[in-house]
This record gives sequence, C-alpha cells and structure tokens, in this order.
Amino acid sequence: MGSGHLVRTLALARVAAQAGAGGAEERGALLSNRSAARLARGDAAGALDDAEASCAARPRWGKAWLRVAAARE
Repeated sequence: MGSGHLVRTLALARVAAQAGAGGAEERGALLSNRSAARLARGDAAGALDDAEASCAARPRWGKAWLRVAAARE
C-alpha cells in the first residue's frame, strides 16, 4: 500500500466514523481497514484501538481478530 493510499484511507475512515456510517458490519469493516492503514504507517497503538473497536462491532468476524493480533506483534 503506497503512502498516498494510506493517507486517503485514514482520511476517509475518519470522515465515515464521524458521520456514523452504516450498521455494525460496515463500522467493523471500516475500523478494520483503518487499523490496517494505521499499522502500515507505524501507529501500532492506534491500530490496536481500531482493531478492538472492530471486534466490538463484529465479534464473530475473524478478520477483526487478526487485526488485533497484527497490532499486538
């Protein structure tokens, strides 16, 4: 993922989160994607926060839990 793509992903995720986008599934996916972008930028603490919030939104979604594990590495 290129740096420009990461910046756009983070910006769009922030706007969508502030707007209260979608239901639990959409919010979980959004937070999961933002977690991956934050981790790629070296923000492990922010990535973990988003990953855990993604798990809260979608507790049975394996990808959210994988994001938690990646952020904790």
